[in-house]
Amino acid sequence: MNFDKATHTYSFRGEGYTSVSEYLLQFKPEFPKERIATAMAKRDKRDKDEIIDEWETKSSIASDYGNAVHNTIKLWVRYKQEPNAPHLKEVLEKFKKLKLGTLYSEVIVYCPELLIAGTVDLFQKVGKQVNILDIKTSNDTSKERGYFLKPLDHIPFSKENEHKLQVGMYKELSERRGVKIKDTYILYYDGEFKKVKIQTIKIIKQ
Repeated sequence: MNFDKATHTYSFRGEGYTSVSEYLLQFKPEFPKERIATAMAKRDKRDKDEIIDEWETKSSIASDYGNAVHNTIKLWVRYKQEPNAPHLKEVLEKFKKLKLGTLYSEVIVYCPELLIAGTVDLFQKVGKQVNILDIKTSNDTSKERGYFLKPLDHIPFSKENEHKLQVGMYKELSERRGVKIKDTYILYYDGEFKKVKIQTIKIIKQ
């Protein structure tokens, strides 16, 4: 399986695969950015484009920080190297305190029948099975905003449920390749790591 980081695309033997994140977009309600920004601009007497730029700036900071935390853990798990930045050294020290044992970082899982692929942050070896651990730095994960789109329109739309869907897809792809999954967890980081066992949401029916 080949993964192109620049385009975030997967391919195998010349055939393209849909990424898990792209696959899940079909169930995600669209955020009415223009409408909400226009209403806020009128209410707060601000420029609409300035509000949108503020949102995008915050999103970029969150994305860059999340990537830095992921890469810090990858650097340690895969190469036993520590980052140079002091704030990331602190992240690593707190991660080490979890004492998770044998770990495998950024494991690509895929299914030729479904033509879907994704990258699991961490596999944790547990005997002859593995746990899936997904790292998240999101805030307000339980806040609900409407519902997912059909056929998942009975599920409230929230970051928490997005994570459950994502990890559920990783579990599905892993098991279809014969990997025995014991449990699934989210490692939430907000200055401290919190390991939360989750019940994944299954999308694809057998």
